[in-house]
Amino acid sequence: MIPTLPVNSLFGRVLGVVLAGGNSTRMGVDKSTLRHPDGGTFLQHAIQRLRRVTGQVAVSVGECGDIARTSRDLRVIPDLHRDLGPAMALHSVLSFAIAEKFDAVLVTPVDMPDLTSTHLAELLDNASSDNAAHDRPTCALTQDGRPHPMVCVYPTTLAREVAEVAHSDHRSLHRWLLTTPYRGMSLPPAALRNVNTPDQLHPL
Repeated sequence: MIPTLPVNSLFGRVLGVVLAGGNSTRMGVDKSTLRHPDGGTFLQHAIQRLRRVTGQVAVSVGECGDIARTSRDLRVIPDLHRDLGPAMALHSVLSFAIAEKFDAVLVTPVDMPDLTSTHLAELLDNASSDNAAHDRPTCALTQDGRPHPMVCVYPTTLAREVAEVAHSDHRSLHRWLLTTPYRGMSLPPAALRNVNTPDQLHPL
């Protein structure tokens, strides 16, 4: 049974979701298992930063493995079409959130080690200050001012639109966000640093 979550003034119940369904081809190992500089694994760090903000956390994965045993109250959302990209994963996440009566999801990728709960709290607060937030996403902005689809608050009202993107020929969340109303918030560039290869584990 999912416990009652902290209530956001506009969203109600918000589910934090770690997106960890990638193939980690360039890294050579599952990025969820990488050791974080602050201790623990990348996955454990990603779970804790979301839990401090939303209370309840789920993980989107291609294969459950030992992830389901990471925590007793951790929910696992299977990404059954991991080769179809993040749009399909987000489609599964929003479907899960609707079934469990959440009003929005706050998603982050597992491979951003410098993203913190403070950054995510600011993003959620930014979304809650927007009277139209229940109908549009609130995303972190990249250094060039584009919305980042993997660090974003998605109201569940967007489930149908995301499903259409997931089943389209291009399946690009980036492209969809640039053609739909969204709210953007700047974060420090380092916060959005992705780790995709072994040489990116220790930046200069």
